[in-house]
Amino acid sequence: MSLARSAAATAASRAYLALLGLLVLPLYLQRLGAEAYGLVALFFALQVWFQLLDAGFTTTLARESARCRAAVVGRAQLLALLRSVERLFLVVLVVAGAALILVSGTLVQQWLRLEVLEPGQARQALQWMALVVMLRLLAELYRAVVTGFEQLEWLAGFNAAIGTLRLLGVLPVLGWAGATPSVFFGFQAAVGLLELAVLAARSRQLVGATASPGRAWDLSPLRGVLAFSTAMSLASVVWMLASQFDKLVLSGLLSLADYGAYGMATAAAMAVLMATGSLADVAIPRLTALQAEHRAQAVRELYSRLSQWTAVIGCAAAAWLASHAQPVLATWTGDAMLAGRMAPVLALYALGNAAMALAALPYYLQLAQGRLALHLLGTGCMAALQVPGVVWAASTH
Repeated sequence: MSLARSAAATAASRAYLALLGLLVLPLYLQRLGAEAYGLVALFFALQVWFQLLDAGFTTTLARESARCRAAVVGRAQLLALLRSVERLFLVVLVVAGAALILVSGTLVQQWLRLEVLEPGQARQALQWMALVVMLRLLAELYRAVVTGFEQLEWLAGFNAAIGTLRLLGVLPVLGWAGATPSVFFGFQAAVGLLELAVLAARSRQLVGATASPGRAWDLSPLRGVLAFSTAMSLASVVWMLASQFDKLVLSGLLSLADYGAYGMATAAAMAVLMATGSLADVAIPRLTALQAEHRAQAVRELYSRLSQWTAVIGCAAAAWLASHAQPVLATWTGDAMLAGRMAPVLALYALGNAAMALAALPYYLQLAQGRLALHLLGTGCMAALQVPGVVWAASTH
């Protein structure tokens, strides 16, 4: 499989979805209103935090799938691992989703600062969010398998198709059924169910359902990957604290309308990570396979090329966004006042995201080697400084 073709397909899919997202987010803001769009921004943050429930198993499945493709792991062994993880995931996600649904009323009353929306509307939206998050996280298990097998051209096409349905398909539904948060997230749940079904079928096709089904709820296949998945889980917790804690703090300090404006600026800054993310999608499974085959020179060459392209693309995108933050936001949202207030947020987040993209490079190499001690140490030091700094800055300024 051509690495260049896979990279091009992945980059094209990401660029298309990023551009489509930039085009439709202002339409969401216009149709739903500033406060209801604040719930959409909250959903993006909630989805990221729920990834902590992953416990490192998605990355583990991607790595083991890449090792299976390199003939280091057998297909029967991978299928047994997939079945164990999906059963465990199902229980964890159902429990977590049910908990979020049960406390949705309390969150609306004691955390969200509503000014226009009815509390009942916000509560229903949170309940739909819980279902959408569960479906998307479960789908990530199967997407990891497809990625590990380097079926990246197929995945790029599927991501573009499901993303188009998710981003554009909701607009006529809002016009037909009513522009309410519940309608918006209800449609996202339907798309999430379709995404889950297709990815599950594709991953089973790649692995092959030839192994014995084994005992129900047999978790013994997890033992061989438990150390790695535990390290990944710890890394995810630390990384979330370092990179997402600000959004959690501000969701309780800002009004929902202001939080939505903040979410617009940070979403625009994500263009930097989207631009470099396609390189990682292609390189990580290939690095893992090369490492499993003990091809050290090929690993060094690929890592060098990945570093150079990440620096060129990420830094150029960040510099342009930082220097054109206000006109970018004004053109994108059509709101000059919002652009003036949030331009510094976009500029700083764009530069910060470029630094994150560069800092992730050593992590990719450690992930391929299955050695995450240095990554944990580095992100731990970062979180120890950043978390109290965010609390102090957000609460006093």
